[in-house]
Amino acid sequence: MSVQQENPAFATIDKLNVIYEAGLDGQGRPVIVLCACQLPNPDVMDYDTVLAHVLTKLDTLTESEYVLAFFASPAYYRPSWMWLLKVYRALDRKYKKNLKALYVVHLEGAFRYIFDFANRLMSPKFAEKLFYISHLENLDPILPLRNLNLPQPVIDYELQLPSVNASSSTATVDKRRGTTGFGSTGKYGTRRNTTEVAMAFGRTLDDLAEIDRITGVNIGEDYIPPVLCLMIEHLRQHGMDQEGIFRKSPSSVEFKQVKHALNKRIPVDLKNYDIHISSNLVKTFVKELPVPLLTSRDVHCLDKATVRQERVGQMQGVISRLPRYERNVLQYVLCFLGEVADHSDVNSMTINNLAILFAPNLIHHQPASATDQFTTQEEALKRANIYLTELQNSIDCLQWMILEHRALFSTDKSLNK
Repeated sequence: MSVQQENPAFATIDKLNVIYEAGLDGQGRPVIVLCACQLPNPDVMDYDTVLAHVLTKLDTLTESEYVLAFFASPAYYRPSWMWLLKVYRALDRKYKKNLKALYVVHLEGAFRYIFDFANRLMSPKFAEKLFYISHLENLDPILPLRNLNLPQPVIDYELQLPSVNASSSTATVDKRRGTTGFGSTGKYGTRRNTTEVAMAFGRTLDDLAEIDRITGVNIGEDYIPPVLCLMIEHLRQHGMDQEGIFRKSPSSVEFKQVKHALNKRIPVDLKNYDIHISSNLVKTFVKELPVPLLTSRDVHCLDKATVRQERVGQMQGVISRLPRYERNVLQYVLCFLGEVADHSDVNSMTINNLAILFAPNLIHHQPASATDQFTTQEEALKRANIYLTELQNSIDCLQWMILEHRALFSTDKSLNK
């Protein structure tokens, strides 16, 4: 890609500080910082121009060995998959060879899917350069924070995270404060030092039913977790005509705050928050279920079914074998997604779009084995191709299930024909 430094749009992009140099690491190599929170609105700024600007910056900074720190959260805008593929192709061997370490910090949301996929493609040699960092205090001994000139949204995001070791003694907390400035009265402000005990997300439906039973909720055969009902009913009332519902991302800070409150069973009035917080919490709820609603193996029940009646019968068999609470939630979610699709002329969420967004969350795939080692790029690409095929099968299956949800859960045999 030919890039001209005098491009007038570069001056505007440069002010956003998407990418900048931040001194040297302990081995004297330039440190380049890239912040997702600084990415512009793609509806306003052409991302091809952003890429050209980034490459221009890299050309001046990567003539020799360098390290890159990517701060993935908060991210207000998500680049398209096609643009990310274009970025990958534009980064030729020069950039990859001289890159000696890539630190990915605060990996959440959309960028987690991107890196999950990238892990299946990258060579073992490049994977050795990649490090995931969950907290700034873990990064500080490697790349001193005082040199990074981090934007305020990154600092705010860090402050609302649970501590690395919330159960540590006071001495440990003091030590952390002394080295990184993130204790209870640290350099960047006050930070929680309490461990979050989840009472909504990441718990099995049996666990949630028991918690609700203890707190006085009447648990019947048709039990659905009240927290899921709260979010979906809010979306039914206020989000059905919202353009891009389930596609757009909310503020990461507010999302974490609401999720934390719900996990503590603290009453939350969702009307006081961006509607996209509720939609993303629904996706998060089903994704974090320890017992999945469906798996990629369940999807294969449709492989040999060619006619509608047979397909419905095969999937009904899968559904009948689900635990009762998982069966309830699956029916509840599919019915709701069907309602969302009924408003697609306004919200742009067709059944296909909903399936693309929900399949990775609702249908769990077998994770790659820790012993999987790819000795060649060809092997990595082959594994990635298998994953993409499985993902597409899941999307196709979920699209069909949303369309057929009434027949799948009906006892009226005439609906299956």
